[in-house]
Amino acid sequence: MSSKTIMTPVLKFWGFKQHPFDDRVLRGSELELFVDRKTEIRRLQNALSNPLSGVFGAQGAGKSSVLYKLEEWAISESYPVVVTQMSGASENLLYREILAAILQEIKAGKVKVLAKLKLKVDQEIERVQNSIKYTSAVEAAGEAGWKAMLNLTLKAGIKEQEERELAQHTEESALALIKKIAMHKKAPFVVIVDNLERARFLLDDEDAYFRFVTKFSQTIDGMFSDLGVPFVVSLDQIFADRINDNLPGTEEAASFSFGKLVELSVFPPPELYKLIARRLECRKWEGAVEDFVERNAFWALVGATGGHSRRAFAVLREAMELVAERSSDKTIGLEQMRTAIAQCGEKLDEKDLLILQFIEANGARSSSDEDFSKAVGLSRVQRGRRLNELVEKGLLRVEEQSSGKTKKYTYFLVKIDEDG
Repeated sequence: MSSKTIMTPVLKFWGFKQHPFDDRVLRGSELELFVDRKTEIRRLQNALSNPLSGVFGAQGAGKSSVLYKLEEWAISESYPVVVTQMSGASENLLYREILAAILQEIKAGKVKVLAKLKLKVDQEIERVQNSIKYTSAVEAAGEAGWKAMLNLTLKAGIKEQEERELAQHTEESALALIKKIAMHKKAPFVVIVDNLERARFLLDDEDAYFRFVTKFSQTIDGMFSDLGVPFVVSLDQIFADRINDNLPGTEEAASFSFGKLVELSVFPPPELYKLIARRLECRKWEGAVEDFVERNAFWALVGATGGHSRRAFAVLREAMELVAERSSDKTIGLEQMRTAIAQCGEKLDEKDLLILQFIEANGARSSSDEDFSKAVGLSRVQRGRRLNELVEKGLLRVEEQSSGKTKKYTYFLVKIDEDG
């Protein structure tokens, strides 16, 4: 069987048929690369009792992959799932894009509706698809939009009578038909709207994006409560931040018509290590993770990217290319990682790295240890601040020991072994 991927020089050097750190949404067979997020998936599963829930996080945090993992679970539980992505063409097409996806699933026999709805599926698909094309052309052409729409109509060969029969869907008519389908469904189904955060870039205004999502959430909550068709959407971090910086699941989230908002945070070091290990395993790497990337290089990667998977993968791809160009040893060392970090526009705090290296080499340490002080070259106050920051980032853990009125804080490196 021929390879699905062009065998680039870097793939040949490392012996991979597919790149282990491609930046892609995981779906279908690619979900074997999925790691952890069990808590987030469980919360989204339980959130399906609400008409609307959402997952939010920084760009590249893995929101789309989590939604497809949710889809996999729902299908395994015999619930049909409709997945659509906000196209990015216009924020004024959202309900028509959702309707188009639902109609396709009805046509495929996955979503079933009662006969009394008298739904002409093929005709409605044609209506909504034509409408999406027309609206996209109008908005793309600006003042010349009406002319573009006329040209599309002529090219499509739609006669005057057919135009009357196949009147274009508007957002309002699409929403009304979605509700009718929900009311006449034979069994519950789930609607997943991925990339709703694209509206932020289409609107190019944070306030407008916030109002857009708020209006959408209120519409879904108001029209689909108790209809057995839960909606799950992906959101930009900024929307959750605007809800008074409250965490998901609080009453503030509910006040914006979301039954639950689930956050995807960055990966702590043990989980990022597992993620790298899983990627390597699935791409048939024969050695251990430490054969691929030295431990010091891994700490540099975590320190520079903060555990953000997309950024970490970009650095790893760059490091793999550097190794392939300059070395015969298939291992990413600290110097190659430093170079890759810089070339990807990330920043590495060398003092933080020095602290991590010292503790790994010498074991747990108190901030008052003299050898620790000499090695890292920081005052006691500076060390204390840095150590606490590394604890907050999940790179270190701390234990408090009391002896009378004296308290001693000992700092440990978090365990990142594959079995840990």
